[in-house]
Amino acid sequence: MAYTPTDELAHFEGARADARSTYQNLLGERDEKLNTARTTHGPGSDRWNRAEEKLRTAEKNQRVIFGRLQRPSDGRQISFWWFVFGALLLAALEAPINKFMLDNILRGSNFDSYVLSLFMTLILLVLAHFAGHVSNIVIACLVVIVLAMCVGALTIGRAFYSTAPAGVSGQDIFSHIGRQVSTVGPWTAFVNALYDKSAFFLACLNTAGITAAFLAAFITNDSDKLYQSALDAVDSTESALSRVRKRYERMVARIARKYGPRLGNVAAAYGTHNAKVVELKRNRDIALSEDDNLDLTTLDRMLVEARNEIGQRTRHGGSRSPAPEDDTQTVSPFPGRRT
Repeated sequence: MAYTPTDELAHFEGARADARSTYQNLLGERDEKLNTARTTHGPGSDRWNRAEEKLRTAEKNQRVIFGRLQRPSDGRQISFWWFVFGALLLAALEAPINKFMLDNILRGSNFDSYVLSLFMTLILLVLAHFAGHVSNIVIACLVVIVLAMCVGALTIGRAFYSTAPAGVSGQDIFSHIGRQVSTVGPWTAFVNALYDKSAFFLACLNTAGITAAFLAAFITNDSDKLYQSALDAVDSTESALSRVRKRYERMVARIARKYGPRLGNVAAAYGTHNAKVVELKRNRDIALSEDDNLDLTTLDRMLVEARNEIGQRTRHGGSRSPAPEDDTQTVSPFPGRRT
């Protein structure tokens, strides 16, 4: 059978139709996974909606308290990394003082001693920060007493180690601390230990670090405990929603990476076939149809919608709209902590 130009046009139209069908099948498969991700981990899931509802409630409570106080929070923001830097600096200063004493206690290497020194320093700072944060005065006093006991024990033990014979064990150090406290009392034992330079320097570092951590917690909290509680509730619910959102965002990105190259290749093949169809029709003065002007990528809507939705919820802090019962919308936007 002789070849006719019509056969060439039909060939490319058929190839284009096959590419479109393949593209739509891949798109349907991917969109099904996107929809599943949305309903199980995204804005369509119970977990996401519960987190948004908690955030709306927390923000409403904060607005109500702000409307009564009519002032920004007097708690000041301090970067978390400043806490980390201060803790590591204090630990680095304490480690050489504690090194040889901890070597004997642990019967281990220098690395073990440095790790334990860092751990002890962080524990003291966390306890001090907690004492400055809690609103219950009894709990705060108990934590301060525990901190004082820890600093006193470290100071007395370090002073004893400075004058003890070589090879003294950790049990000997703890036994000496107990004898000193029971014999002359905790305060006298602590004051006597300060005559040793290493013990005095250690006590100063611990006291300075504990004081700094306590004050940092104190000044970052609002003077009104109810307002501070509302601020903390908003922060915690925002963090919880952010974790849910980021997990969903990672799932969307993973699905997009999986199907993106395949969809792109099929779309490119479709474009090549479509260009040939348009060329043949124009050469033969055949009117172009709606299919000839179709941009295949316009069929890809769900991924764009998912990314837009993530962006919108991120910009609005996770809340879709104010709660219907919220009658405080006339209050000016409440500021957070001072910087």
